[in-house]
Amino acid sequence: MFDGKLPECFNRLSSIKLFDISSNQLTGVPLPSLITNLTSLEYIDFRNNKFEGSFSLSWFSNLTNLEFVAIGSDNENFEVEIEEPVGWTCMFQLKVLILSHCNLNKHKGSVIPSFLLHQYKLRELDMSHNSLKGQFPDWLIKNNAMLQVLILGDNSFSGKLSASFHRNPNTKWLDVSRNNMMGLIPNDIQESLPYLYHLNLSRNSINGVIPSSIGDLSVLQELDLSHNWLSGEVPIGLLTNLSHLKMLILSNNSLHGEVLSRNFKLSCLSSLHLDNNHFTGSVFSTPYLYSSSLYIHRNFHPYALFRIEDEILFTTKTLSMAYKGDVLDIMSGLDLSCNKLTGNIPEELGLLAQIHALNLSHNMLIGPIPVKFSNLANIESLDLSFNSLTGKVPSELIKLNSLAVFNVSFNNLSGRLPERKAQFITFSKESYEGNPLLCGLPLENECIMEPPGPQPSNKEASDEKWHDMDMASFYGSCSSTWFVIMLGFAAVLYVNRYWRRWWFHLVEESDHYVAILHDLPSQTGNALP
Repeated sequence: MFDGKLPECFNRLSSIKLFDISSNQLTGVPLPSLITNLTSLEYIDFRNNKFEGSFSLSWFSNLTNLEFVAIGSDNENFEVEIEEPVGWTCMFQLKVLILSHCNLNKHKGSVIPSFLLHQYKLRELDMSHNSLKGQFPDWLIKNNAMLQVLILGDNSFSGKLSASFHRNPNTKWLDVSRNNMMGLIPNDIQESLPYLYHLNLSRNSINGVIPSSIGDLSVLQELDLSHNWLSGEVPIGLLTNLSHLKMLILSNNSLHGEVLSRNFKLSCLSSLHLDNNHFTGSVFSTPYLYSSSLYIHRNFHPYALFRIEDEILFTTKTLSMAYKGDVLDIMSGLDLSCNKLTGNIPEELGLLAQIHALNLSHNMLIGPIPVKFSNLANIESLDLSFNSLTGKVPSELIKLNSLAVFNVSFNNLSGRLPERKAQFITFSKESYEGNPLLCGLPLENECIMEPPGPQPSNKEASDEKWHDMDMASFYGSCSSTWFVIMLGFAAVLYVNRYWRRWWFHLVEESDHYVAILHDLPSQTGNALP
């Protein structure tokens, strides 16, 4: 890894075609003299360094062979200015342009670069995380017939989504998340972009229903429509036709219906997020989820010339974990929280051996926590809070060595908590609060010793138990008790005159009564004939 400033001698490499200095610790202000002489340059990558100051794309204007440009910096003081000088013209036609996280045109109103109006060979364009403003640039899809990847997330584009997609059968990856897009998802999306592989429209202001045409995107593998104003039911085609779908995120909308029904046939699903909606029904009555591997197998995007890093957020009651880049190759999750799901938690969820995050909180689930959850060997986050679960917390869960977040609070659980060892020694009382019948550390409720089991019914077992007693202690205890009782009785008679007289009178009457009973048999015998 290199650091320091770029040596000026680089400007002598006039025959160089590929110039990649990405992912270093280089600093300073890049000078135009370092680039303008590299007339044979085809590929340049300046990303992930510590550059500062202003960088202008006009420095490349005479590089006629240039096809790949990737510029960015980890320094917030770095910015790319494309509109200066006014009227500059480019002599190149790019295939790949990456200008992410670079304060693009910050001092020119964060407008979309105007030179793109004259680019017609783009295959991949990433201008995400720049706060760009204005209407959604639908002309980018129209002008570049070979455009495969378009990433414009985390900007401030506006306009109606329903009028934003021109037909382009080559577009495979579309991300316009975190913008200000409104309107409906186009009903003809499968006609405009029939071969979409990845579609991310999350965190906008999209309303209406999910069109059934999304179920006709036959090669779709990743769909994120979360954090919008979508309503209605999930189209059956989305749940049955998308046989390649690996990631489905519909969180934070107003969707309803029994989405987890027998119509659910997404056998390749890796990550499912349906939280914060109004879904009803039981957790699952379909075998398709359990037949899936719940394991993400995705390395390089099959259509991309560069590595696309996507990000998935797994949320529990106490922690949000963002997974990005290479870790997504082994990440999977199931989030059904904040709905109206009912019934028991199916034991089959314990078959999802590769799952890393499971969130069923804030529903109306009943019944016990499945013991088979102990088979979730890779689970890192398990949230079952705010339901009506009953029974014990299975002691078998202490086998989950990867478990970092565990929450069963606010249920109706009872009994002794699992032994505090392995990962369970790290969980605080907040993980169990709202269950008054739970006992044991870390709670303050101490467990009462359980009563002994039923006694043996046969006489031999009973005799054996008596023979096992300490008879000397037993007789000694009885004698001591008898002596104390008699001593106390004598003391009462000595102190209380009334009781003493009453006692002597009682003894005298008893003696007289016994004498009568003793003479009665003889008198009765003499009376017989």
